[in-house]
Amino acid sequence: MPVALAAPSPDDDPSPEPQVRAVHVGPVASIALDGSLDETTWATAEVATGFTQMRPDPGEPATQRTEAYVLYDDDALYIGFRCHDDEPEAIVRRLARRDD
Repeated sequence: MPVALAAPSPDDDPSPEPQVRAVHVGPVASIALDGSLDETTWATAEVATGFTQMRPDPGEPATQRTEAYVLYDDDALYIGFRCHDDEPEAIVRRLARRDD
């Protein structure tokens, strides 16, 4: 059964905030923490879309599609994103040391 993470009731507010629902996937999910959402378990998640911009135009619809997925089991919360880009070759990658 889906569980609301942040879900104001439509009766409480005439324009409620968007909702994301976490889906319980059983006692222990078999999800590899590898940045890939290719396990069949991810197909059971509800897809959250409709994100808005922070920059350059706060509150305007996003110019690139983003999808978020939220699953949980008895041990962990799993959050996955698919961030689409019309020009992936233009993404700047920087190699940096972590935890310094």
